[in-house]
Amino acid sequence: MKSEACPVKLELVDLWLDDNFLEYGLCEVLKDVRLDRKNIRYVIFSASQYVNVKRHNYDLRTHRFILLSDGQRYNFLDSFTVNHISSKASAEEIVKFLTSLRKKNEDDCHIEHKVKLSARETTLLDQMSDGKKIIEMAENLNVHIKTVYQMRTNLIKKLGCSGNIDFMQTLRTDVFKSWLTDQRA
Repeated sequence: MKSEACPVKLELVDLWLDDNFLEYGLCEVLKDVRLDRKNIRYVIFSASQYVNVKRHNYDLRTHRFILLSDGQRYNFLDSFTVNHISSKASAEEIVKFLTSLRKKNEDDCHIEHKVKLSARETTLLDQMSDGKKIIEMAENLNVHIKTVYQMRTNLIKKLGCSGNIDFMQTLRTDVFKSWLTDQRA
């Protein structure tokens, strides 16, 4: 696995990936893909590289961002518009996806929503990450236990998680921890 913070640059694509096999496969697929729009550059990245992509300060008007995801939607990643495709997509699916992106109008490339967390929600997330029990969180926040359950349900929806297990897995990801740190700044 690579840890350096620089992309593999192809003709019209930047690859920010951790997996060497996936990177090699994408390079092979992209060699044969004809991308007509020379004024648009594609940035393909894995969730763990989100912070590096964000720090790179790409021009949002001339770049299209594609997250190779493992099934999670990562709706909270809202610094720029992110298109999603499965990291298990076939070469044909990737080509079809890039072609559909190429045909999109530039006006479609805007951030649809921005996830904003209240101070109470951030505190709740911190306590959940620390492994606190629901009753402890209710006492710390000075709210009823049902309020904690409702806040958690709202956070699950807000972050685009499919349920409790997905939510807890998301809380443990490095990309979420980085995003949450950025939200506090």
